[in-house]
Amino acid sequence: MLQKQAQKIFDLDGYILDKISYEKNSDILLFCHLQKKSMKFKNSRSYSICSTRKRRIKHQVFEGRLVWIVIKQRRFYFTKHNKRLWESLPNVNTKKQTSNSYRKKTVCDLQNASYSHSSIIRKSSAMFAPRLIDELPELNIYWPKDISLISLDGKNIGNHKQLFTLGAPIKNQLLSAIPPMNQAKLVATLKSELTMTQREQIKEVCIDMDKFMKAVSKKVFPKANIVIDRFHVIQHALRCFDSHRRRFQKINNLMLSNIKSLVAKSTKNLTHKEKQTLFFFFNKYPDLKICYNIIQELRQMYLKKNKEEGKKQLKKVIELCYESKILDMIDLAKTLERWYDEILNFHLSHITNGFVEGIHNRFETIKRNHFGIRNTDRFVKRLMYTFIPTTLFVDLLSKVVG
Repeated sequence: MLQKQAQKIFDLDGYILDKISYEKNSDILLFCHLQKKSMKFKNSRSYSICSTRKRRIKHQVFEGRLVWIVIKQRRFYFTKHNKRLWESLPNVNTKKQTSNSYRKKTVCDLQNASYSHSSIIRKSSAMFAPRLIDELPELNIYWPKDISLISLDGKNIGNHKQLFTLGAPIKNQLLSAIPPMNQAKLVATLKSELTMTQREQIKEVCIDMDKFMKAVSKKVFPKANIVIDRFHVIQHALRCFDSHRRRFQKINNLMLSNIKSLVAKSTKNLTHKEKQTLFFFFNKYPDLKICYNIIQELRQMYLKKNKEEGKKQLKKVIELCYESKILDMIDLAKTLERWYDEILNFHLSHITNGFVEGIHNRFETIKRNHFGIRNTDRFVKRLMYTFIPTTLFVDLLSKVVG
């Protein structure tokens, strides 16, 4: 009874446990043997064992202790073929001296740990996890059924390179992480990975204000409406405000940096003290108040019930920008006019890039943990194995690792 429980605890599928031993360094040794007494080769079976060798297979980590499978591997002699062959060990990568269970859990650890921390957890060498990621096959784009809204974004990863992410914002799933490439190659990659039916069923693509992404979206998803993420529109407006603030304080020799964070907040989210601070500065410097009011009017555009009301509000914002005669607000008005239809398309289904931006934050965490990115292909592959849905992740690892 205890033997069966131990086999389940240590996941000894294909092995028969003889005894458990503890070494001085707290390693756990599982002495096992195989049930099969013969070996098959080219339609012939051999029972003749010519030699044996002791094998120690790194199997898993249990309560902080490294667990090893200790087994005598037999070498069978086939008289008919004059061959001597070592028997295969179930669920073991013989070259790596590790079990498939150990390798699978190492990849799982990388969902929440850096390579160095994973080596500490799994009690392995520093390069074991990176090399394991290199051995895993590249993943195709994960494409759920009945998907009609997607988000496409890019993330700078250094050396003027951009990693591309394709996500499903409603399902909160990462569909693909694509390594850096030019526009033509990115279009070709997406077209090769997705069928025409899959591409035509996309109704909306959410992007930031990037001509590169707009061109890719139009070529790959011909029937989709392009939607500019609301976060990037408000962010651009705040940058225009900050540009005016810096120029204004430089000309007048002032220090107004303490209102930068307050302007970024919506009026309803300000405390009474923060409102008083803004009221003081705006009474003293009316131009800043005009810029602030324009940003609040732009925020109101996203709160409108439908596209028609949003269109009226957006026109109002553009008119206010030109009436202010402030250079930075005029630049904002030109940007809003340039992306006019794409900004208003937000009201079709209120799609945003929030989920993909959250994934980008995770990218930054991984980059900091590894002090930058040296191997882009390995980084992309790890992200895919980290962010794909858990059920798909487990099934895929079972096929790949065992």
